[in-house]
Amino acid sequence: MKKLVILAALACAAAPSFGANDWDGIAIPATAPSGKTWVLQGTSDNFNYSGQPSAFTNRWKPSFVNSWTGPSITVWHPDHVWGNGSYMAVQAHRMPGTNKIYAGCMTSKASYTYPIYLEAKVKLANNVMASDVWMISADQTQEIDDLEAYGSDRSGQEWYAQRIHLSHHVFVRSPFADYQPTDAGSWYYNGTTWRNAFHRYGVYWKDAWTLQYYIDGKLVRTVSGKSMIDPKNYTGGTGLNKAMYVILNMEQQQWRTDGGIVPTDADLLDQNNRNIMWVDWVRVYKAVAKSADDQLESNTQLTASIYPNPVADGQLNIAGLSSEVDYQMEVINLNGQLVYSTLLQETEFYQMNLTGVASSGVYVLKLSSTQGIETHKLIIQ
Repeated sequence: MKKLVILAALACAAAPSFGANDWDGIAIPATAPSGKTWVLQGTSDNFNYSGQPSAFTNRWKPSFVNSWTGPSITVWHPDHVWGNGSYMAVQAHRMPGTNKIYAGCMTSKASYTYPIYLEAKVKLANNVMASDVWMISADQTQEIDDLEAYGSDRSGQEWYAQRIHLSHHVFVRSPFADYQPTDAGSWYYNGTTWRNAFHRYGVYWKDAWTLQYYIDGKLVRTVSGKSMIDPKNYTGGTGLNKAMYVILNMEQQQWRTDGGIVPTDADLLDQNNRNIMWVDWVRVYKAVAKSADDQLESNTQLTASIYPNPVADGQLNIAGLSSEVDYQMEVINLNGQLVYSTLLQETEFYQMNLTGVASSGVYVLKLSSTQGIETHKLIIQ
C-alpha cells in the first residue's frame, strides 16, 4: 500500500486526538528545533479516571521498567498508584510487620528519544521520601530527572523543602559507576516551599548533550556539553542517546536512610495527609518534521492484519506479526499527531483496548521494525 493511497483514503475524514486536555491553553515553554513542530504523544494523561482502568493500563504499568522493586527500604507495590477521578495518587504505606515501605511506581509503556518535552503538574508529598518524575533507559545506564524533591515539613528538612533537584545520571553497570552533576545549580531555589501547591515541572531533552529544565513555564536550568553531561565518558561519547521510559514514583533513598531521615509510621498514615504525591497531569511532546507525511511513511508489503476494523467496542487485535523482531506500534490521527505508542516485543499476536485512548474517527496504525514500516487504515467507532 503506497503512502499516497493511504492519504487519499483518509483525506475527507476528521479525527480528534485526545479531545479537551487539562493542559489546554498552557503553552509549551521550550522551542522546537527549526523545521519541526511539537506533537503530543500517547503517554500524555489527564488522570481523570478512578483506579487503574484501561485508560491507565494502555499507557502505564504500575511498576518499574524492570523487576527491581526500589532503593533502600522501598518496595514498589502496584496498588499504590491509583486515580481518584481528577488526580493520580502515588502513595506510600508501611509494609506490615517490617520497617520497609510500600510505595507507588508507574512506568510508561512507550519509550522516547530526543527531542522531547516532558512536563508534569505535581503536588509533592509532605514526606521525607522523594517525590519523583523521571526517565530512564531500559538498561538503566542513562537517566534524566525532571523532578526529584523532598517536601517534608519536619524540623531540619527546611533546606530540602525549598529546593528541587534537577539532574541526570549516566551509569556504568559493571563495575558500577555513577555520574551526575554536583554544581549548585542542580538544587534549584527561589524561596518557594514546594509542597504547598501544585507546580509544573518540565524538561526539554533537546539533544544528546543538552537538557533544559522548566518550572511553572520558566527556564531555570540548562545543562549542555560533555563537561556537564558525561565528563567521565561513561556513554562512550554518545551522550544521552538511548530511548527512555517516563516514571512517576515515591521512594526512600539509601543516602537518606543512612542519615536517619526516614518516614515515621505517622508519616505513612492516610489520615495525616503526608503519604501521597498528587499528579494532575503529564504531557509528553516530541518534535517532528512539520509535514504530516513524515508520520505516515509505509512500505509496499503488508504482513500484519488488524481486526475488527472498524473497532466498535474498543478491542483491537493485531495478528501476523513476527516473533523474531520487535515492533514500535503507533496510532496517528489525520493531523499527523501521535495519540498512542507502545513496543510489541517478540510476539505474533497483540491485543489492546483503545477505550479512553483514541476517540471515534479515522487513524493510521503504523508498525515499525527492522523489517520495515507498514501502515493500516484504522477506523474507531
